[in-house]
Amino acid sequence: MKNWLKKSKRLIAGAISLICAMGMAFVLAFLGYSMNVVNRQGSYYTLDLFTDEENFEQTSTFYDFLHVDLSQLSEYMAVSSQMEKNGKYDSDKEIDIFAYDNRKRTVKPKVELPKLIYKTGDLIAWWNSEDSFSYESYGSTESMPEESMETTAENEETASYMIVAETADEMSEGEYRTETDTAYTTDEVALSDAVEEAQDDTTEQTMERLVEEYKPVNIDSLYDLTLPEGMTYDNVVRAVQQAACDLATNYAIYNNYKQVLKEDMNLKYLMVDPSGKVQYTNLDRSKDTDALITAMQECGVYMCYDYETDELVCDGVKAGNEVPYKSLLHSYRYSFPEGGKLYICVRTQADQGTNSKLLGKWNGHDTYAQAAKSYTMLKNKLPLMGFLMLLVIAGVLALFALAGYLAFIIMQPKREKEQLRYFDTWYTELAAAIAIGSAVLIGAVGLEIAASLSGSGYDTYSGQIGAKIFCGILLLTFFLLYLLLLAYTGSLVRRIKAGTFWKNSICYRILHIVKVVCKKCIHVICRGIRSVINHRSLAIRSFVPVYGGLLGLFLVNLFFAGVGVIGIAIFLDLIVIILYGLYIYYSNRTREKIVEGITRISEGDLTYQIDTEKMYGENKVMAEAVNQIGNAVQNAVTISMKDERLKADLITNVSHDIKTPLTSIINYVDLLKREDIQNEKAQEYIRILDEKSQRLKRLTLDLVEASKISSGNITLKMGQLNVSELFTQAIGEYEDKWKEKGLQIVADVEPKDGEPPYLIWADSDRTWRVLNNLFGNIYKYAMQGTRVYCDVRRTTAMKPCYAADDVCQTGKRESRNANEAYDASATNENRIEITIKNISAQPLNIAADELTERFIRGDVSRSTEGSGLGLSIAKNLVKAQGGEFEIYLDGDLFKVSIDFPAYTDNMH
Repeated sequence: MKNWLKKSKRLIAGAISLICAMGMAFVLAFLGYSMNVVNRQGSYYTLDLFTDEENFEQTSTFYDFLHVDLSQLSEYMAVSSQMEKNGKYDSDKEIDIFAYDNRKRTVKPKVELPKLIYKTGDLIAWWNSEDSFSYESYGSTESMPEESMETTAENEETASYMIVAETADEMSEGEYRTETDTAYTTDEVALSDAVEEAQDDTTEQTMERLVEEYKPVNIDSLYDLTLPEGMTYDNVVRAVQQAACDLATNYAIYNNYKQVLKEDMNLKYLMVDPSGKVQYTNLDRSKDTDALITAMQECGVYMCYDYETDELVCDGVKAGNEVPYKSLLHSYRYSFPEGGKLYICVRTQADQGTNSKLLGKWNGHDTYAQAAKSYTMLKNKLPLMGFLMLLVIAGVLALFALAGYLAFIIMQPKREKEQLRYFDTWYTELAAAIAIGSAVLIGAVGLEIAASLSGSGYDTYSGQIGAKIFCGILLLTFFLLYLLLLAYTGSLVRRIKAGTFWKNSICYRILHIVKVVCKKCIHVICRGIRSVINHRSLAIRSFVPVYGGLLGLFLVNLFFAGVGVIGIAIFLDLIVIILYGLYIYYSNRTREKIVEGITRISEGDLTYQIDTEKMYGENKVMAEAVNQIGNAVQNAVTISMKDERLKADLITNVSHDIKTPLTSIINYVDLLKREDIQNEKAQEYIRILDEKSQRLKRLTLDLVEASKISSGNITLKMGQLNVSELFTQAIGEYEDKWKEKGLQIVADVEPKDGEPPYLIWADSDRTWRVLNNLFGNIYKYAMQGTRVYCDVRRTTAMKPCYAADDVCQTGKRESRNANEAYDASATNENRIEITIKNISAQPLNIAADELTERFIRGDVSRSTEGSGLGLSIAKNLVKAQGGEFEIYLDGDLFKVSIDFPAYTDNMH
């Protein structure tokens, strides 16, 4: 247990710090929750704890609560008068469009307006339909009377009187439209403009009229209405459309407020008409009206507004607050009958137990009750001081525990040095960015979730559930942020302790790179300075002409500018620039000649000499050195060719000298073979002598042949040669040997139907020798029981180009030589390609190029009778006839490719 505690000190300290921090956050959340109260609409208010008012009903917050509720209540009753009949919603309730449009006007119209009656439900459904108030075309403007499209100034005044905003008389009486009405003033103007534009357009186009989805009650169509003088059907359509818009909006308000203004809230209202009949209330309508009024008067806050006398009687309301209440109720007088009265009361904590049978049970979850409860608690100094002390203690403990958490990491013994976590190995700036970004993300998401969830919780608890959800989400967000703080501070301390805080940062890497780059730049500059110092003469020859010329230009310009002769200065500048340009041109031209000489010599023109007569300085020394190199290479080539000829002559002479005694040996061995010698050992000796003498003969012939080819002392009898026939003959010659080793020949040497024969221009004897050498190799080295593939085909290839810098473009075929390319701009030529493939009996552990060198054989051939010259002779014979010879090795696969130009009539 002690060991576990010893190892877990850091975790325990972190947990204590987290618990204390959460306690501090909880106290703050509780105080914030208590100090911030929410009204019925979801708006938050902060209680003023420094006010002298002892009761919540005397505070400004209560005033704001009641003012908002009175506004909603008045608007609700106003729209209810349009929607309800006998206290219930009635979609069949009829409404006169023109009376509704002029409901708030104190000045009567100058003309008697007709009756245009619609059902309330029809107008609401019409406005909410997909094709709300759409138009259809009819007739032509030419058929309409011109006077029907124009109005006099008096008619304009009458039309605008019925549609536009309030008159000056109305404004002087203090009347104003509600939010619902004013919201559509701009729509009216826009609609008026649209109709005027439509009227302008109709002078040139067809007329349009309203599609009546719903018909009036008193007539078949609004276009059947008899209009007074000065009124047009456009005015009627606009009035109907505005009425539908207002009713649809009011219907939404009606449904919304009907859910909010429930019976169980502590705000009670009762509206009676002049006859004493209850019009609107959230009390029990079955109770006696006078008893209800008496019970409401006994509540802590009571108000009575008379719509006829425009007087407001208040009890329990703070002095001065009755004025805005009266102004608010006055603005809705147009919606209620004269002589009616509105009774309002708010049940407080003091009277929660009185008149419960009449006013209903007191609701402790109501906004007024919750706000009063919080205000009473916070006004009591003792609980508030206790919460503040708890807040301070939790904060101090959280800081000490956090310090201990970090101290346990710092003071850990070196032998118990904690290894860096994976996150600790990340770049310092990257880790900080991730930590800060995570904190911002958690905070933003937490606030967004808290706002969205709290905004959806306003029910019978009057928004308190939303406030609790908001505080809960904030506490969870703080919990996650503090965990992130513990994790990041721990990582930060481990980095500092391990010495990686700076070394593992991006800034350190950048500064290190800058340091290395600067160091290298300084090194390069110093090396350049040392090079200039070590090659002073070259530097002088290079820099003096350039900087000397620039200095001369500067001095000349300075002198002549001082004396005021600018023209001479410009002329001398041009002369200096031209001379310097000629110097640069001459130097570059000389170097170009030297480069040309080097190129010619490298291409094989060893007799080329650079003309050094007009050269000076280092360029002349360089040109003479190039000429000497060319002479030396030419002499070396001459000596090499002479040595090669001597070697060839030596081989020829030695081979000729060997042939004479070798012929005698072969003849005498042949005579011995004819004798009837019974001794088996003697017969074996004779057989060995015969084999070795024949091998020596072939070696001698191969040496002579190779010598002639290498020295160029060979005569070719070129002519037309049919490759297919030559192949068929060679395959037939070796047929017995193929069978002896179980080799199967797969030959495709004949041309396809309709294709010309495979003809080449070559020496038939030499070509036969090539095939004979290749087939002999196959017989010696091919794996028994395998296949040998012989193919002949016609190909189209580019003529080769051998320049090292030539760019070979599309049309490039497989190169036969590493230094050979094919020029796409060259003319295509037909070629005959011969391919022979077989499987070697032994691994081919040698490079393909080495097999065509003299006296080179594979490991297995050393136990055979081969001379090592067969492939070399074959390659040289093919090259001598203008063909190409290549060997390809791929594991045990041995492939020979021979390529000859196809025969044409112009070959001789």
